[in-house]
Amino acid sequence: MRYILTFKTSFPESSEYKHPRGYSICEFLGKELERTGFSVKTPENYRDIAWSIDCDVDSQKVFFFVGFLGTKATDWQLIICTNIGIIGRILGRKDDEARSKLVKAIHKILSRDRRFSDIKWFSKYTGSPKDVWSAGPESANSVTF
Repeated sequence: MRYILTFKTSFPESSEYKHPRGYSICEFLGKELERTGFSVKTPENYRDIAWSIDCDVDSQKVFFFVGFLGTKATDWQLIICTNIGIIGRILGRKDDEARSKLVKAIHKILSRDRRFSDIKWFSKYTGSPKDVWSAGPESANSVTF
């Protein structure tokens, strides 16, 4: 399943890490996740387009990244990713439950903080007005990949 989140925010930008944008959001999420019991690593520059955090959830390694889009449709995008490659999937390895727990925790953190708004969950995001979204991750159409 794929989890893609778009949102807007008034969260202040980092003065230390100006490129790519979003370090402070990623760091904030990491600290909040850690505070609620998740094991997280330090934010890392993800391909010079976003910031990512590796997480251990129930002994499963998953990660998410946050990047600035700045499009007509939205400002920010967050994607929850798997560390299981194609061979792992062929061998039957799954991390759906771990990713689902992470998604729910991130949604809870963002939806309770007034600095974040226009929170929309997608299973597929193209930036088109035709993209189907939901207000919560559990209602988002899921796509198996």
